[in-house]
Amino acid sequence: RKMIQQTFQQYASLREEECVMKFFNTLAGFANIDQETYRCELIQGWNITVDLVIGPKGIRQLTSQDAKPTCLAEFKQIRSIRCLPLEEGQAVLQLGIEGAPQALSIKTSSLAEAENMADLIDGYCRLQDGEKRNSLPQIPMLNLEARRSHLSESCSIESDIYAEIPDETLRRTGGPQYGIAREDVVLNRILGEG
Repeated sequence: RKMIQQTFQQYASLREEECVMKFFNTLAGFANIDQETYRCELIQGWNITVDLVIGPKGIRQLTSQDAKPTCLAEFKQIRSIRCLPLEEGQAVLQLGIEGAPQALSIKTSSLAEAENMADLIDGYCRLQDGEKRNSLPQIPMLNLEARRSHLSESCSIESDIYAEIPDETLRRTGGPQYGIAREDVVLNRILGEG
């Protein structure tokens, strides 16, 4: 009990920022919090299944847990990022790399995973360049009237998304019931005493 109190007293005097930093320093001893690992396939004429590691050192591949990571690209080399959906929900992330004859193509199990990887890579690129460039393609902007007309075409009051959900409690006899009927309770086994 005294050890718990002493440990708590050490943290009680810390400011919020110091407490957060202490937490991350402790967590870093147990987990790699500065990198993300994705199981995916590199497409270079044939498909190679690898663990792709994205972190401050760049984009690296691990072919096995014992192997040393191989650097595929540094963030300063990346010129473009594209996500392309495939059949069966899979996707391809294409990275245009400066000086490379072809894009680095990464096949993922889902489009969401490819988009997460693209966003992470773009974030690292922006950190290195001080947010001066964006590797992701720009989102096309429609003017306000075009967006409103598109919205009104896709969602109408008669749409299924506005279907009424019936309240089953009101259908029973005499209005809503707020409780469990005794006959609905079945005792399967006794847990503990009391």
